[in-house]
Amino acid sequence: MIDTFIFDLDGTLVDSFHDILVALQGSAVDLGMEPPTEAEVRRKMHFRLDQLVRATFPDIPPEDVMVHFRRRYDGSGYPTTVPFPGVEGTIRSLKGRGCRMYVATNKRKVAADIIVSRLDVDGAIETVMTSDLSNPPMDKAEQVRRIMSLHGLEASRTALVGDTKGDWEAAEQTGVTFVLAAYGYGNIPAADARGKGVMVIDSFGDLAKLR
Repeated sequence: MIDTFIFDLDGTLVDSFHDILVALQGSAVDLGMEPPTEAEVRRKMHFRLDQLVRATFPDIPPEDVMVHFRRRYDGSGYPTTVPFPGVEGTIRSLKGRGCRMYVATNKRKVAADIIVSRLDVDGAIETVMTSDLSNPPMDKAEQVRRIMSLHGLEASRTALVGDTKGDWEAAEQTGVTFVLAAYGYGNIPAADARGKGVMVIDSFGDLAKLR
């Protein structure tokens, strides 16, 4: 029985696309470049941020881009980042069933904590584990391992809910069940995932069906 959930953040719990797009476009202006289009950025949203920056600005050192991106992104206050439909109600429902819930994200701690704190989930998220809590940064598998160690979680009772190949690989590396959020930013065909025995949710509310 699955009674513990570790959630990816961007593309799983929240839609942060527009805030990221605006910060990337503003960074391009700062650097004297043509801003990327919405379609260009959306096609690359399955990447981690560092990969997204490299793919969007291949001729500029990523650390130079990140100076501008962080100033614009963190300075914005993330005004258009919102939970996907059904997220808040489903998490409250899962809490009522006695489920335990956590977040593992490649987002920086400063942004992740603010975004998670805005969710109306009655304090259900026990820990927000981010990549920048260690140096070098943790990958998703290490984030999951740390959450499991910190809270004494059993892999057989834990599901990692995410939308990308990196999330799937992290689940395989840590022995937890993977649940694909097909509505997110990832580019994993739902049919392929189902063919490999992965549970696929087309909306966050479908998670309530997992037992």
